[in-house]
Amino acid sequence: AFVQLESMPLTASGKADRKALPEPEEEMATGTEYAAPENGTEVKLAALWAELLQRERVGVHDNFFELGGHSLKAAALTAAVHREFQCEVSLGEVFDRPTVRGLAILIEERRASGFAPAYQPIPLTERRTYYPLSSAQSRLFVLQSMDESSTAYHLSSALLIRGPLDRGRLLSAIRTISQRHDALRASFEWADGQPVQRISAEPVAEIEYEIAEISDPEACLRSFIRPFRLMEPPLLRVKLVRMPEDSVHLLLLDAHHLVTDGVSMAVLARQFMELYEGNPAAALPVQYPDYVEWQAQWLLSESCREQEHYWLQTLSGDIPALEWPGDYARPQRLDYRGDEVSVTLDAALTRELTAFGARAGTTLYMTLLAVFAALLYRYTGQRDIWIGSPVAGRPHADLAELIGMFVNTVVIRSQVQGDLTFEDHLRQMKDRILGALEHDRYPFERLVEKLGARRDIGRNPLFDAMFVLQNTGIPAVACGATTFEPYAFRRTAAKLDLTLEVEERSGELRCRFEYRTSLFRRETVERLAERFVRLAESALRDPSARVADLEWMTDGERRQVVQGFNDTEAPYPEQLTLPAMFRQQAERTPDRVAAAFAEETLTYRELDERSGRIARALREGGLAPEEPVGLMA
Repeated sequence: AFVQLESMPLTASGKADRKALPEPEEEMATGTEYAAPENGTEVKLAALWAELLQRERVGVHDNFFELGGHSLKAAALTAAVHREFQCEVSLGEVFDRPTVRGLAILIEERRASGFAPAYQPIPLTERRTYYPLSSAQSRLFVLQSMDESSTAYHLSSALLIRGPLDRGRLLSAIRTISQRHDALRASFEWADGQPVQRISAEPVAEIEYEIAEISDPEACLRSFIRPFRLMEPPLLRVKLVRMPEDSVHLLLLDAHHLVTDGVSMAVLARQFMELYEGNPAAALPVQYPDYVEWQAQWLLSESCREQEHYWLQTLSGDIPALEWPGDYARPQRLDYRGDEVSVTLDAALTRELTAFGARAGTTLYMTLLAVFAALLYRYTGQRDIWIGSPVAGRPHADLAELIGMFVNTVVIRSQVQGDLTFEDHLRQMKDRILGALEHDRYPFERLVEKLGARRDIGRNPLFDAMFVLQNTGIPAVACGATTFEPYAFRRTAAKLDLTLEVEERSGELRCRFEYRTSLFRRETVERLAERFVRLAESALRDPSARVADLEWMTDGERRQVVQGFNDTEAPYPEQLTLPAMFRQQAERTPDRVAAAFAEETLTYRELDERSGRIARALREGGLAPEEPVGLMA
């Protein structure tokens, strides 16, 4: 898309300011001419799309996924459609009918047929001293109780603030958010043999403050993160660090996973900015304990039993363990020491991947996951590979702006076949992903129990690798002369053997490979990351190629094979005979071992002397020049 500019926006240093460039108009970006909605259903649906996709307007022929929609936004769309139209549509139906007009026709047909369950808000539960835990919280609570000093289940983030900062407004915004969300005031304990949560009335009381002597955000964050005592609320800490540079601060947040998740951290950041700017806080329809009770009722429903049946059928048989060609022997106990390696798919390759997915009727998430599955297949030689992937776990519109632990994990069973073309492999992966996402309410904790997952304490249950497309990131925003920008810090913990997290930034894809340092050396994962990029490029270049034939060698590896391993030329002293060369070697290294058998060894001196005795004996026995002789040794 081409946009005419009066002048190029520049940064303070005089370089082109990419973030200040205007977005192309919708029809320019997608190539679809705008067509206005023609009836009430289309008008409402177009408005929903515009809100979800942050578009000025949406036409009836626009494609949801070409406008920037992905699986997470599609799930939010299904929840919003249920609320607005009293009608349920599945994720697969959004893929089958990705335009406003196509989905509007389905909604009208479904409502006319009477097959439209009424939308029911989440009921409010009675207020009491203790509340039960959600399925996800129960498993986390047990895991944390096994090692109370661990920080593996913390969610930490940082904002770099440039410009004038009002500390009073900042504290007020944090306290208001803490007061609005019950989850941020929760503590956890045992009562009558069951884990329970208690909601404190007191919000976050203070923000830690420090004046840093050196500019080292990583060190600030490392010293800030420390274990929580689960019985002492709040399980959220906030710290403001004044950096040595003028008008620069670092805002650090550390929360336990029991009270928040990735989507919630993005919600927290968005609400924080709105409150800091002085905008009023809208009332929340429900609180986290209401969700817990609502989830408990769903777990008794026929819908839950149907989802359970799907998963037990899909994941039937033995649970495969991913057998890596690791650098070290697998530790007997699971440890969380980790590191990360990052590679970037440039803007051109990112556009190609997006366009390829649009032609194939898939999302970027599906395409990248198909490449990742192919990478694991090529590394392990295993066909049956289970990959974990987090889902938002917010199936109801009432939960959209709520902070809490909602995230669930689905298992993508990628039965990779090397003889399949990449196109066919992608289609197969799409079907499996859609099936998983349409049954994503069934709690992972229950699935582990129902499948009788392995009890190997050196592995994660069900899968050893995870894929995450990070589309809940915190955007950079400005408030007057003050800018708030997320600070990406290096992680030093890994819950799985390997996790690939992909995040889109400025039109590029940053791929972060998080790995266990007890299994892999850094250079091994650097090579793996480069091969992932090569596989993606190869799949785009020839999607009709077999998965087993996709090119994945890096340029350095190819040079090593062609020029290194096959470079057998060596200088040879043509004026010397082999016996003469041997005598030279014996003179240079007389005491080095030249030959060995069983317990016997011969040095070069001993071998030279023994061979000399045999030669003399042969000559004295009458051996003529060029006459062959048999040697028994």
